[in-house]
Amino acid sequence: MIGSAFGGNIVTTAVLRLVLSPLVIAACSSAAFAETGVALDFDIGVRVQGDSNPDLTAGGSDSSITGGVDLSFGLTNETALSRLSLQGSTGLLSADGDGTTTLSDTVLGLSYVRTTANAALTLDASLRDVALEDGSVIDFGSGTGRKRTATLSTGAEFGIAGPLGFGVNAAVTDLRYRDTSDPTLIDSTTVTLGGHIRTDLSQVLHLNLGLANRQFDQDGTDTRDTQSVDLGLTLDRPTGTLALMVTADNTPDGQRLAANFERRMDLPSGSVTYSLGATRGVSDQTYATGALSYIQDLSNGRLGIDLARTVQPGADTDTETLLSIASLGYSQPVTPTANLALSLNWAEQRDTVSDQSTANTNLSATWTQMLTPDWALDLGYTHLLREDDLTGRAQSDQLSLRLHRAFSLRF
Repeated sequence: MIGSAFGGNIVTTAVLRLVLSPLVIAACSSAAFAETGVALDFDIGVRVQGDSNPDLTAGGSDSSITGGVDLSFGLTNETALSRLSLQGSTGLLSADGDGTTTLSDTVLGLSYVRTTANAALTLDASLRDVALEDGSVIDFGSGTGRKRTATLSTGAEFGIAGPLGFGVNAAVTDLRYRDTSDPTLIDSTTVTLGGHIRTDLSQVLHLNLGLANRQFDQDGTDTRDTQSVDLGLTLDRPTGTLALMVTADNTPDGQRLAANFERRMDLPSGSVTYSLGATRGVSDQTYATGALSYIQDLSNGRLGIDLARTVQPGADTDTETLLSIASLGYSQPVTPTANLALSLNWAEQRDTVSDQSTANTNLSATWTQMLTPDWALDLGYTHLLREDDLTGRAQSDQLSLRLHRAFSLRF
């Protein structure tokens, strides 16, 4: 828990890739910035999209055609000691037969890092205001309405250059729903406070001890507090790292214990990280857990695979859930001016007590044709599938066409 706040793990990384995918689009264009200075990157376009079941309900909803304009942007300011990054995406949408124009899904992200010779300060903030059914496989709320997630986290690390160091971190997540009739979707706020101590047992062996308290406050219910402690060992090797972590959570429903082994290897043209472990949940059931992250640069393309299975508290209810995800992505230039991108994403959330589950599948293909060095045309197809033990099976097909222009400014 604490270790992931500072260094991350492959389960967290895999989830963040799916959560922040709208920001990744904006961030990709701002990746090539100067070593120092300010970089501004914009991508503005017009879009038309058809959807056979826009609400992704089991009974089906009227098909729709929407059109509008959208904007992605990225700002980066880097100095010798700090880096400030701001990315976001938003737009205006108009639906057929509706006559009204609304703000489309809005995603904003702010990141700040400042380092000195022996300390580091981090600050991250994000805001996601999206439709309940926004196509993300890890958003399990369904039907009409909108979901707003605001997060703020900060951390300070001291002694990063020495054999002994410590850090503190804090995070707040505020979750709000509107215009929805689903009684299970309730506003909530989660506050996490923690700290850790790191010591180098040798030049290659490192020990980390972390403590945290997670407070979950949901409207109409009592506040729930969870205390966590984790102990981790990391071994540096010429080909990568080995890590072993043991975590204990004291929840209002009982204790959760987990052990996890992780291995990271750098490849000549990519990397692979995998983990194996087990978690004993609050109901005394034991679950096998693990993850795999594989990235490979091919001679004419790029391949990425993410797999993960973990036991964790649900973001919406704080009840213990078993989260499984799988993601496959492949991109390849077809001609000097055309590129094909394919992706398959799947996620299942299962309640460990009731055994009720919801599974989402997202299959997409995008053809990008460069018309000029800064103008491009995207043709995309997406198939969405939801299987819910309570509401049944729902699916939707989306077809989109987008003309956009990307440009950059450097200072």
